Order: sequence, then structure tokens, then C-alpha cells
Amino acid sequence: MKTKQKIYMIRKMLGWSQESLGERLGISQRHYGRIEKGETHIRLDRLETLCDELGITLPQLTGMEVEQLYDLIAEKQNKSNKS
Repeated sequence: MKTKQKIYMIRKMLGWSQESLGERLGISQRHYGRIEKGETHIRLDRLETLCDELGITLPQLTGMEVEQLYDLIAEKQNKSNKS
């Protein structure tokens, strides 16, 4: 699965809109949408910030299968809900 698809699926899993994630990154919803569609390139520093917002590392995003990412994020969400 391509990185852009992973980003989309993780964002949806977290229940976030493109607009809210774009705001977290300091970009417009339109620009963020173009990133998810692969219509524009994302700078490395912004990609690292995106990973921080999603609660994962860049190596996890690029190296893990989406199912592994789901498990990782679900585990983090469960831990934060218990706190």
C-alpha cells in the first residue's frame, strides 16, 4: 500500500477530517487533500510533523503494513483512554 493511502486510512481511523489535520500541519484542507491524493509532494519536515500528529514515526509509516499501523494506533488509543 502506498504511503498516501496509509495516511488516508490512519486519518479516517482517528476520525479526523482533512481540514482538521491540515490545520494541525499549518496548511489548507485543499493542500492536505492534494497530499493524500498524491497530486503534490510533501516536504520531509512536514511529513515528520504529520507522523507526529498521527502518533507514529516516519519509519513506521513507510515500513509497516496498514494492518500493523492500525494495531499500533489502536494500542496507543487504548492506553490514552485508560489514563
